[in-house]
Amino acid sequence: MLGGAELSVLSLAEGLAKRGHNTIILEFAATRAKRKRILASGIRVQSIPRAFYPHPGRPRSWLRFSRSVWQFLKVIRQFKPDIVSVQFPTWQSPPVVAAHALPHKWRLIVTARGSDIGAMPFSQPRLRRWQRLLFQHADAVTTVSESLRRDVLALHPFLRSEVQVIHNAVEPGWFAEARADARRAIVGRYVLFVGAFLAVKGVDILLHAWRRIQDEAPGLSLVLVGEGLDFDSLVGLSERLGVNGSVRFAGTKLQQDLLSLYRDAELVVIPSRNEGLPRVALEAGACASICVGSNLGGLPEVIEDQVTGFLVEPESPNRLAEAMLRALNLPVEVKLRMSTAAKARIRERFTHERMIANYEELFQSLLDGPSGDKSPSIRL
Repeated sequence: MLGGAELSVLSLAEGLAKRGHNTIILEFAATRAKRKRILASGIRVQSIPRAFYPHPGRPRSWLRFSRSVWQFLKVIRQFKPDIVSVQFPTWQSPPVVAAHALPHKWRLIVTARGSDIGAMPFSQPRLRRWQRLLFQHADAVTTVSESLRRDVLALHPFLRSEVQVIHNAVEPGWFAEARADARRAIVGRYVLFVGAFLAVKGVDILLHAWRRIQDEAPGLSLVLVGEGLDFDSLVGLSERLGVNGSVRFAGTKLQQDLLSLYRDAELVVIPSRNEGLPRVALEAGACASICVGSNLGGLPEVIEDQVTGFLVEPESPNRLAEAMLRALNLPVEVKLRMSTAAKARIRERFTHERMIANYEELFQSLLDGPSGDKSPSIRL
């Protein structure tokens, strides 16, 4: 299952390719992956070993680092990109910084998406130093939300105000109207969560909130779509809380199934502890779903409180439960008005065409010659 960041990068690559730009995705894999593959969309993906930063007391770390830098440079020499766009500046930082120190013609763009400038760099001090160098060398920096832009500037004040926001987006298919013959993906009434089973996504907060509303919402179930390292602990938590009878772990779903799940849900809950700009909020809104989400990160840029959904204090099962009950008990006409407003907001501000055009304009502005002289080759 691809996470929101991976899906957004893939969506960007496909959108740029459709507009005539020669585009490949270079992934730094933690495990041995197939070196080269072509996706169904025609996008080429090339994998190289993840580049751990070199450690003075560990000779093998220098070997791994050198191998990653060499393979990165090999791709650069073969592909000859005009733009290198780093879309998740963590383990990519060391080889890109090293390659940037050598003579080159490509321009460097860095995009921050959330946890890449949050918990991970702070838990890895050496990585944080490499990341800082990456931002210093960047010709342009973008973030996926205004909130994240403020975070980047706070961490790297040398960037001043030279950080551009390009929001995540959803593809046109998410706005499609439901077919008349479409069946309900889940029988009965349910509340929906879609995302990774990781601490940062706050599924444990949601389960504690669910215990508080379970008796007040008879006949309602909680459907959890996703997978992740915390799956077993979350199953155990649901059992200890006594809510396992009304909680369904539904695994991963394809887009066509998610469309139906979003549309039929009573509401979609996003109880995150940290976010850049979550794709699930965009997908749900495009499907006219009412969202209840944590009031942090880029969520307030997607959810307009009490207009398209509800925002709640993070880390508070009580507040989350209150907001969920409030959303569930809205009059039918208010629900319709809110869901219509949610879809309109996504269509107005977070369309795929708008995102691609913004990246394209940024990339072209960094190339020599007037706009439109050439179609840049891009490595994401």
